[in-house]
Amino acid sequence: RTSEELAQQGAATCSEQNQDDEVRGISMIEICSTPFFGIVPNFFEADEAAFLLAACSRADSSRWSPARGDPEKGTSEVLPLPEAAPAYAEVVAERLAELLEVDVGLVETPFIERFLPGQFTFERHAGPLRRFSMIAYLNEVPVGCEDGVTDFKHATFQFRPDLQGAALIFSNLSAADGKADHRLRQTEMP
Repeated sequence: RTSEELAQQGAATCSEQNQDDEVRGISMIEICSTPFFGIVPNFFEADEAAFLLAACSRADSSRWSPARGDPEKGTSEVLPLPEAAPAYAEVVAERLAELLEVDVGLVETPFIERFLPGQFTFERHAGPLRRFSMIAYLNEVPVGCEDGVTDFKHATFQFRPDLQGAALIFSNLSAADGKADHRLRQTEMP
């Protein structure tokens, strides 16, 4: 199919999913309250994750940029979601705002982060200006694979995305004082 046909299919799927979100019943399961970690098992349906992966693979490689400025802290790459799949950026913002019970205007532009073989992220923290962060996993980690873990070693929490389309939501701020919670430095071990 042509890129235009795929984009139209994605827009149609996105529109249908947006209308079906209330019927689908997306909800968050709180795993831990201090620090806050929540899981959304079906943030993306399998067809949405597949569409987004295909959109990423079609994106011009020059549009991807380093996720971190320091290669010792990470070598993964990011692409703004609106550049890969414009219609999904709004859907992601609306779903996340609904889950967190905040105004959609408070949700920043979502990015897609990719990890090519050998790439990583080491102890990243979103900073004191972001109350919550979300990582949605477009791939499943194969059974028996020891890699593919999001590790918050200072909070003694690891998340292994065994379900395609699952999302991990976590607070970047301490519940005690509202300041950056540095226990939530995250490492991606693809």
